[in-house]
Amino acid sequence: MIEGIPNGIHLLATQDYSREWDRLGKLWNSGPYEVLILAAVTLLVVVTIVWQTFAKRRRRDFEYDRPHRLFADLCKAHKLNWSHRRLLKQLAAARDVKSPATLFVEPEYFDATNLPTPLQPSAKELRKLRHKLFD
Repeated sequence: MIEGIPNGIHLLATQDYSREWDRLGKLWNSGPYEVLILAAVTLLVVVTIVWQTFAKRRRRDFEYDRPHRLFADLCKAHKLNWSHRRLLKQLAAARDVKSPATLFVEPEYFDATNLPTPLQPSAKELRKLRHKLFD
């Protein structure tokens, strides 16, 4: 297989491309309408590619309707570390909150009086977190 590669390259190198150059020359020497059509199609393709690139970037930048993305951005904005994020997710699960991002706007979820049993050892940390987020 490897010894066949140089032979294939040799065949490509010795192939006569004069017909392709003749076709390109005929296209270049064709009338103004053909060149105008070719330019218009090329411009349309370029505009479509640029439009799709901007649209994709815009969709990526505005994904705030996704709960996990919103939660991650809120944690980043409040400079919460990994353990705080994990604790917030545990609190949201224990309180049956659909999205952990809700915890950033409703401080009553942090109330230590009716804290679920699995989170009672973390009550002090949750108080600090509530203070950081709301005070």
